[in-house]
Amino acid sequence: MKSITVESLSDASNYAVIKLPERRFPALLIQGDSLKSLADLASELQRMVKDSPDDELRATAEEIAESLNSRVEHYESVMAKEHMPLPYSSFKRTT
Repeated sequence: MKSITVESLSDASNYAVIKLPERRFPALLIQGDSLKSLADLASELQRMVKDSPDDELRATAEEIAESLNSRVEHYESVMAKEHMPLPYSSFKRTT
């Protein structure tokens, strides 16, 4: 694990804004459980619109779900590598 110093611009709960030294713009820090909730909502939306005649709606829902789910996968792999527990159940729905 590499140690770096970040600048905290806001430490509001669930809305922390941090500035990494190598990045030009600050980032919004999303807690792991909040990220997982957003990804689950996006996946649910994707399921809800899968039969929609609106191609753009389906494609947008898929893009959002894939983007958030790839971040969850990265988060989970980092947590596993660091031998840290997840702040949520890793149970995955199959429907």
